[in-house]
Amino acid sequence: LLTPFASSTHALSTGDTVQFAAKTLDDRVIKAEDYRGKLLVVHFWSTWHQPSVRQLETLRAILDHTAPLGVAMVGICLDGPDEGTVMMQTMLGGATAALSSQQTWDHTLAHSQMPALDTRFFSENYAIPSVWVVSPEGEALWQGHPADLPEQLIGFLETHPPTALPGATPADEGETEPTEAEDEPEEAAPMPVLITGGVEIDDTAAIAAMEARDRALKAARAALLDADGAWTADAPDYTSALTALASIDPEIYDHPLVAAHGQRWERVIQALEQEQRDQLLAARDALPEAGFALDAYLAAAGEVNPMEGRPVADGTRVTQRVERGLRAVERGRHADAYDTFEAVVNVGLGVPEADEALIRVLRYEADEELMQSIALAKADGIAGGKLMMARAHIDAFNEEAAAVLLRDIIENYGQTPTAEKAKQLLEELDLPE
Repeated sequence: LLTPFASSTHALSTGDTVQFAAKTLDDRVIKAEDYRGKLLVVHFWSTWHQPSVRQLETLRAILDHTAPLGVAMVGICLDGPDEGTVMMQTMLGGATAALSSQQTWDHTLAHSQMPALDTRFFSENYAIPSVWVVSPEGEALWQGHPADLPEQLIGFLETHPPTALPGATPADEGETEPTEAEDEPEEAAPMPVLITGGVEIDDTAAIAAMEARDRALKAARAALLDADGAWTADAPDYTSALTALASIDPEIYDHPLVAAHGQRWERVIQALEQEQRDQLLAARDALPEAGFALDAYLAAAGEVNPMEGRPVADGTRVTQRVERGLRAVERGRHADAYDTFEAVVNVGLGVPEADEALIRVLRYEADEELMQSIALAKADGIAGGKLMMARAHIDAFNEEAAAVLLRDIIENYGQTPTAEKAKQLLEELDLPE
């Protein structure tokens, strides 16, 4: 949606002037110039990617508190026009028109534009979800994950303060004196639960089936990891690897992640040298049922296109990101490495160059301590955003609304470093319970 357009040959970089024109979900035409004077957040996401869907509620909460400070948002859904429109209306519900009418959150479909808007800089370089922050003057300031957005907005609201504040008249538009906010921001409507086609499932049997599939997927992840460990040992144990792969439940052969691993194993087996191939055949002869199960798995995986409905990732770009993740591993920055490998899987599922990332993600997810540290860091990012909003309320002499946010941080994010800051700030307010 941003520079470059279809005719461009280079990707958007920080410092570039952002230009775009697009049609919104409610049939309005928006241009980059419409947001001059505001601090603009541009959010890339897709309905088929649940992590980016879950970020919608967080972004809405951020915008609820920053819109009075001059922040606006453009959401760019990467789905095709038909499924994208239906899914967005289901997820956003009645909020779409209201947010658009306030000119704070405009929703667009990247592929419904005429001509189609170029998202190469996104699909080849960044993972879903991704956000750009654009200055009031139209300059690209920063690109990253929505979890890191609150901290970035804190800095940009100070270094690039918006001048087009909501409710300002042309005569006083340049004034940035804070005005008293309402006692408490209206709570955003909860996001609908999406299970199948945007429809919430109430049937007990259907829910039980989904839970069984989730358990099978968890077992398959462990089996894939066990198989890789046996295969890559100093003395490869093909019997154990074969047994592990054969244990995968056939009911989830069609799962994109499981199918992508099946295609990976097909390539691994094809690359075996003759001596290794003989050892594998010997293991199959000793365990014929496991051999037949592996054949069925590889055949089913070969028929699945894990990238169906997604833009095909460029292999060179995927390789570059995998190498970036491996460098992070060498430097001991495992949280960064995991995020990088997970991003590669999200945008390169089924692409051969993503094979290394596939297995790396499994290995990291088996490390409970690391995953807990990552979860804590993400929770602290959300808490940091709430703390920023609380401070904004204090600056606007709205201590009661600030206290609500501070108590929320303490209650729901008590294990984070930000919670201690919230406690100190709440004590300084010295408000009655």
